[in-house]
Amino acid sequence: MNGYNEPKAVVENFIREKSLKQKVLLMGKDMGVREYGVTAFPTSFLIDPQGKVVERFLGFDGPKTEEKVRNLLARQTTESATKKE
Repeated sequence: MNGYNEPKAVVENFIREKSLKQKVLLMGKDMGVREYGVTAFPTSFLIDPQGKVVERFLGFDGPKTEEKVRNLLARQTTESATKKE
């Protein structure tokens, strides 16, 4: 979510520079503050398939974010397999 309401071209350049793979919402400052209580940028949220926020952290650290996503996916896979047994 672009919390600075910058033009699309600026956001696209940032996405390229940081090699981001996730989707980025444009013009999201008001929604970020209102819906998620964002007070600092960047703030990242990991949201599970049911729409529940499972992780929130401040700062930009692509590798750390990727590691958290991998861990959550692994945990989800393990929990799903356990439920089937």
